Amino acid sequence: MLFTWEEGNTMMSNSQHHLTIKYFLQSLEAKESIIYSYRHGFSGFAAKLTEAQAKRIAELPDGRCESGERFDPAKACNRKLIGAKYFMKGSEAFHGGKFDHKIEFKSPRDRSGHGTHTASTAGGSFSPNVSYHGLAYGTVRGGAPKARIAMYKVCYNGGGCHNANVIMAIDQAIHDGVDILSMSFGAEPPLSPDVDFTVASLSAVTHGITVVSSAGNKRSLPQTVVNISPWMLTVAASSIDRSLPTLITLGKNRTFIVRSRTWLKTLSLTRITKHI
Repeated sequence: MLFTWEEGNTMMSNSQHHLTIKYFLQSLEAKESIIYSYRHGFSGFAAKLTEAQAKRIAELPDGRCESGERFDPAKACNRKLIGAKYFMKGSEAFHGGKFDHKIEFKSPRDRSGHGTHTASTAGGSFSPNVSYHGLAYGTVRGGAPKARIAMYKVCYNGGGCHNANVIMAIDQAIHDGVDILSMSFGAEPPLSPDVDFTVASLSAVTHGITVVSSAGNKRSLPQTVVNISPWMLTVAASSIDRSLPTLITLGKNRTFIVRSRTWLKTLSLTRITKHI
């Protein structure tokens, strides 16, 4: 038997209690294991678990999926995505309380796709039979494909990534007990140490959390690296030793094998390698 409860006024639903169990059980087992789900005076559940299962659930981080605009935790969260929270008061305060629902969601839902793709890069599961418009066919995965992910949304279309949001998310992640913080954003140099979020990330490191950050998007241009604090693991992008040829047909029905590459200052070059 296992009983847990949540502090505060927010009560978890039956489906959220099932999600907690589903982090390490199959769906059918999770549904059958819960004896009672407490939802009115307090939040928690009683369940039939083995000693090993009880130990595993006790060691889980305090991740939780918050509901919001076009984001239903019962559908979005699972054994992979175990937490989803959003912090936007800093952005709202900066813009006088205004929020444009046409370009952004008031929820953990990712509108631009940036957070989704960077999370996939860090911890995406194995996904077979993937290609880029038919090129580079194979299996794609993140750096730690078996990791569980808790998302903390701090950036907003039209509102930027305000330090107040970022610092609050770091503080919450420390409380939740995450193992690694992966942050794919940063401020342009020169940095201001009195308000910069990297100072808050130092506190995460002192709590035993590894902080991994991006080096920026300026490629090989000098003096453009961001997130240079010595307690961070700053990761730059890299090139690949792969050629992605494809066939194009031009006038007079002539077919060529071509490949594209990226050059400095975003100059895209196309090299014709062979005429068929």
